[in-house]
Amino acid sequence: MVNSMLTRVPERVDFFIGEWHNSLVTKCSGIIKYQWRHGIKDGIRGFLFYGPPGTGKTWCTWKIAEILGLLDLPEREREEAVIYRDCADLAFPRYGETEKQIRFVFEQGRRKAMELRKRGKDLGVLYIFDDAEALFLTRSYGAKLDTWYIAQLNVFFHELDLMDTSSEAIILATNRRDLLDEALLDRLYPIEFPLPNVEMLIEYAKKLCQRLGVDKEYTMLAINEIKRRSSELHSNLSFRDARRIVMERYIEFTSSRI
Repeated sequence: MVNSMLTRVPERVDFFIGEWHNSLVTKCSGIIKYQWRHGIKDGIRGFLFYGPPGTGKTWCTWKIAEILGLLDLPEREREEAVIYRDCADLAFPRYGETEKQIRFVFEQGRRKAMELRKRGKDLGVLYIFDDAEALFLTRSYGAKLDTWYIAQLNVFFHELDLMDTSSEAIILATNRRDLLDEALLDRLYPIEFPLPNVEMLIEYAKKLCQRLGVDKEYTMLAINEIKRRSSELHSNLSFRDARRIVMERYIEFTSSRI
């Protein structure tokens, strides 16, 4: 049995990060919904989200689950319909154990998908594999990879090939596409997440400050700090960087109110 601690499914997802992410989420969830609604059994299995840390990959994944209506399910069902696994947690040292866990994840998903399909055409199961590079390292390393590692790759590819896209979908997320096996690109639609531009970071910072109750003065301090750091580094910051800056201003703001 897979440890339940491996599943981390939120009850809700916070505000949209930006228009690019908004559009992407709408597109991906629309494809999945179309396939579920119209019984497309051999369509797009899912998506490979890749890009630097802090570019919104995880947020988009959960937002897709929300739009699909899966986060509206009761807690126990939500955990069964949105099957989240951190790939690092699936890398077991004992020979054959990782393959067994991969098979279990998909068997569990198929059972739930069949149950959900009996209720309505728009319901299905979403698999989420985070930090994919921890488990699906490219076979181009050849002799450097042990046979057991190649075996678990083959098991995963086999399970992907068995997916019924009329009731199942999958999203893999990674910071290192260059480490992933190329066979994943034949099975999943790759989408690159670039670092956000300054305008997106400012909009994100404004929304986060508003949500935290930060006043205009400290909101502007956060925005100016984002502009300053971006200019000094001559490169874009990530949403994670922007959040850190906002939280620094939030601490100052709350401290001034004590």
